[in-house]
Amino acid sequence: MEIMENILPAKINRRCALRSVAGAAASLALPSAIQAGQNASLATLAAARGMRFGSAMSLKGLAQAGYRDLINRECAIIVCENEMKWLFLRPTAKAFDFAKADQIVSFAKSTGKRVRGHTLLFHQGLNAVWDDLCARNGAEPTLTGHIAATIAHYKHTVHSWDVVNEPIDPKSSRPDRLRNSPFLESMGEKYVDIAFHAARDADPSATLALNDWVAPYKPKYFQNHRESLLRLLERMRRDGTPVDALGVQGHLDASRSDFDEKAWSRFLAQVAGMGLHILVTELDVADRGLTPEIIARDQIVAGHAKSYLDVTLACRNVTDVLTWGLSDRFSAVRLYLPRHDKLPNRSAPYDADNRSKPLREAIASAFRHAPRQERQVLEQKG
Repeated sequence: MEIMENILPAKINRRCALRSVAGAAASLALPSAIQAGQNASLATLAAARGMRFGSAMSLKGLAQAGYRDLINRECAIIVCENEMKWLFLRPTAKAFDFAKADQIVSFAKSTGKRVRGHTLLFHQGLNAVWDDLCARNGAEPTLTGHIAATIAHYKHTVHSWDVVNEPIDPKSSRPDRLRNSPFLESMGEKYVDIAFHAARDADPSATLALNDWVAPYKPKYFQNHRESLLRLLERMRRDGTPVDALGVQGHLDASRSDFDEKAWSRFLAQVAGMGLHILVTELDVADRGLTPEIIARDQIVAGHAKSYLDVTLACRNVTDVLTWGLSDRFSAVRLYLPRHDKLPNRSAPYDADNRSKPLREAIASAFRHAPRQERQVLEQKG
């Protein structure tokens, strides 16, 4: 998970929050005709609309039989939470270590699931080996060599890659708001293009995504993020950089009451208008500002996610929805946005004991009511 340090505080509108409990309950009530299909997996519901549903998975999750069964039952696609990042793959300058990621990939293959690659380039996923190799070989050969070797190891297994992760910093003083990172410092703004070309050379059939934490809220910070991403994508398309998709991480904050549906819908339409597919790559819902009462909290979380997914899935270029952990036990929200009252976060579709929560039904309902998506380009690649 990407550290959500830039989530801006929002005043919690208590009256709105209480109304949202009732609203969420009403919106999630299913007609009797749909009740019969309630046992369908999220993967099945997504597939009926031309999409894939999945989740991030870690080695800790893989080690728990109940959670493995849950992932197997609900998901059609898996992404490694951290195990494919540089930090894990490059413990020394002498050799790669794919062992940890391979365990998760083996589980996916044995259960007939697709695999996404996350991530080839991430400023927070580096270690001292990056500096060592750059000093010896130069930054660009280090970057392209890493991408080539990683994709070669997983070619014909990983069907899509987050090539560059979180390149935009909305608070940057640069006109393009590119994040000040080791990649930008050593190679300039073209490091993004260099990475995508290297990935395309390594696997011409893979879907290549730019992945970022871009959120649907009103303040200028979020507007800047959306606008900067659009400008970057437009520039990449204009320059012939082989980008196929935008990954929108989908880290939500249920204490906010400033979801800008029109702005978010317009943003997605602009991305789709470039011919790009859209992937929801890391869906979870922060609940640290909500009531400690579980029933009310779960309904607010579910209602917030349902509103987001209804608008997002209305865009016919959305092809994948992945949560960043399927149960609260493996949700990264508990690490990065813990509740001030020390109560467990309830940010995933299932609780820590793998029991379904209203958020699970919110996702299911969003799939049931979504239009069928347009996947021709992605199917050619995937």
